[in-house]
Amino acid sequence: MLMLSLGTLSACSTTEPEMVGRQQDKHGCLSTAGYTWSGLKQQCIRIWEQGVLVEDLVKTDKWAGSYVVFSKDKGKAELYLADSPDDPPILGNQNGVFENRDFRLEKHQGTWHLIRKKIIRQ
Repeated sequence: MLMLSLGTLSACSTTEPEMVGRQQDKHGCLSTAGYTWSGLKQQCIRIWEQGVLVEDLVKTDKWAGSYVVFSKDKGKAELYLADSPDDPPILGNQNGVFENRDFRLEKHQGTWHLIRKKIIRQ
């Protein structure tokens, strides 16, 4: 009986437990801890720590959780949209207004406003 118990104990101790909460994205970012890849910064970031919340002027819930992350020199902005799982678009800075063909980001009275040039359909 004792040998059977020792055999069972040693079998249990040699298998590694499966780690829960260790899922990584394609860039190695720990998504379960809130990290996502920033192509602009070339590192894993938490958008709510390094980004700025933007007011979305098209969405009915204008504070839906869209964020912008700026490059160190403020020459580019990376836009994290709450309603888009796609890679975040990069916007170029032209005289303090960031835009590309789909989006325009302007600052008014201390708040960044997002203007969608085309509506994203889900």
